[in-house]
Amino acid sequence: MQLTQSRPSPILPSAQRPVPMRRRHDVVVAEIRYRGVLCPVLKDPCGIKYFRLQPEQFHVFEMLDGRRSLEEIRDEVQLRFPTTQ
Repeated sequence: MQLTQSRPSPILPSAQRPVPMRRRHDVVVAEIRYRGVLCPVLKDPCGIKYFRLQPEQFHVFEMLDGRRSLEEIRDEVQLRFPTTQ
């Protein structure tokens, strides 16, 4: 009996796989002034909830397209906001 080795399928680490979340298109985005600074605010029309985000958080929200990996999102945030860890 001869054993054959099949090629291992490329298994990517989870940080390199596409993030399976997408930005919902029914979420309403607005900017409000909070303590003298413009902040993005998201309104979830289903739960009628509001979320005030930091600019870095909003940038991540905008990149949720179901195609980018965590590494790609992290790298993009670090480029745009270099002082963010």
